Amino acid sequence: MKDNVILNHYKYILENYLFDEYDILGFLIYIRENLDKSSCHSILEFCDLIAHRKRNQGIIRENLVNSINKKYETNKNNKVKGYNGIVWKTWLKEWKKVQEDFGIDILKDNQKLLKQITICIISLAQDSKYYDKDVIIGTVMPVIAKGNYLCLTTTEGKLDSLFVCLLKCGKFQNIKNISGGIINNPLETKRENGNLVLYCNGEKILED
Repeated sequence: MKDNVILNHYKYILENYLFDEYDILGFLIYIRENLDKSSCHSILEFCDLIAHRKRNQGIIRENLVNSINKKYETNKNNKVKGYNGIVWKTWLKEWKKVQEDFGIDILKDNQKLLKQITICIISLAQDSKYYDKDVIIGTVMPVIAKGNYLCLTTTEGKLDSLFVCLLKCGKFQNIKNISGGIINNPLETKRENGNLVLYCNGEKILED
């Protein structure tokens, strides 16, 4: 019965657009235990990430290691070899499974709700670290990309490091272009007049 109370709470705030990233943090922790691990690999990765922001395993770490080992060599489609980003079609399919299993209308309003959840996840994932033993091999950084997309990228964090796209969300009408696109200052989501607003260093950079 307590599980139903918790689930109904998240169902209500999600379907009525009453959440921000801190609610999504709790939601990911809640679904983590009962998530279908055979079909929701990408979502599980972020459930683990927000629970442990310093990681030495997982999909993101594997991508970092593979891209470094292959020296960021690309194929004919300009994709980094050995790097398996999360394409939106796969992301959508996994959240459809969450919708079926937990009874929450995640895909409502032409995926608007899913996009807002994804914005929160990108903000939560910002600056999480990946290690090889005690050495940092990479970090996760949000980027505003060409075409008004909000992306989550991985990078070694050095001055000359490349940024490889892990997850892309958008496109968005109300998004502010940042010089170079790289978001270094902390992000935070808030609710304003029913809209989800993304702030960076006190400045509004996205509203959906």
